[in-house]
Amino acid sequence: MRIFRTRGFTAPLLVMLVIALNGFGTLIVLPLVLTDVTGLSTFTLGLFLVPGGAVISIVSALGGRVYDRFGPRPLVIPGAIIWTATFWLLAQADEGTSGWTILAIYLVMTGAQALMWGPMTTAALAALPDHLHPHGSAAFGTVQQLAGAAGGAVLISAYTIGANAPDAGALNVAASVSASQTAFATAGVLAIGAILGTLFVGKAPAPHRASPSPMPGTDSIQP
Repeated sequence: MRIFRTRGFTAPLLVMLVIALNGFGTLIVLPLVLTDVTGLSTFTLGLFLVPGGAVISIVSALGGRVYDRFGPRPLVIPGAIIWTATFWLLAQADEGTSGWTILAIYLVMTGAQALMWGPMTTAALAALPDHLHPHGSAAFGTVQQLAGAAGGAVLISAYTIGANAPDAGALNVAASVSASQTAFATAGVLAIGAILGTLFVGKAPAPHRASPSPMPGTDSIQP
């Protein structure tokens, strides 16, 4: 439990909890929206999600250089604001919204998420002494898995409530629009927590180094 006493670790961990919760939940809800609202086929849906990986790779590479020079705050605070805004934009989507518009919003979302993911992980582990790094890494992995599972449950629950369907049958377009808007509005509210969390993330701490051991036979030498 010692890792949770360090604010430099706990704040990024809580931000990552929100990121994982919304990120994994969106990957479940977004395909439902694309098929039920915009009418994309399964094959087109698969192609739709491919560019997100490329955006994450590019943004992560460029963000690493910024992090090394300026620390996490110039990346994570704008990233959290943009990321939150994309959920509210998706919450406005309806049957008149084109697939290209949703694709553009999705790519901005993945890019903003990449601005936060790497810096949050690096900043959190850098705040811990070397001997606590394994515990911090394990905590990060556990939190992401639990938050991912919870995110799917939360957003699918919001999607179901928003549909307001009398039975569990296939939804019509109007019900699908209402469901998706409710789900993404819920994600937008949760994402505000990420913005607040990034405000407590400080500059990248100096790496912890073990104190050098004295040379043999010099313990009694005084300056």
